[in-house]
Amino acid sequence: MKTIVVELDPADYDRLRDEAARQGKALDALARDYLRAQLPDQTDADDKRRQVLEALEKFRELREQLRREGYPSLDGVELARQSREELERRSLY
Repeated sequence: MKTIVVELDPADYDRLRDEAARQGKALDALARDYLRAQLPDQTDADDKRRQVLEALEKFRELREQLRREGYPSLDGVELARQSREELERRSLY
């Protein structure tokens, strides 16, 4: 195990000590439990990364399918510019 030092203000230290006593745990064990509860699980991060990559792959497949079917590709920046111009025109009337 590795050791770190965490500085707590007296009120937080007292709260941690009291909660450890209430749970019948050592103060350091409770602090470790709290820390572990807040750290993301590596498998969660890996799952999220995998899901994002799968979603991007589906978008790529959809883009290729639309191109094969003759739909023009869209330029997101151009689409945003045109939308902004349209909103500006509407607000003038």
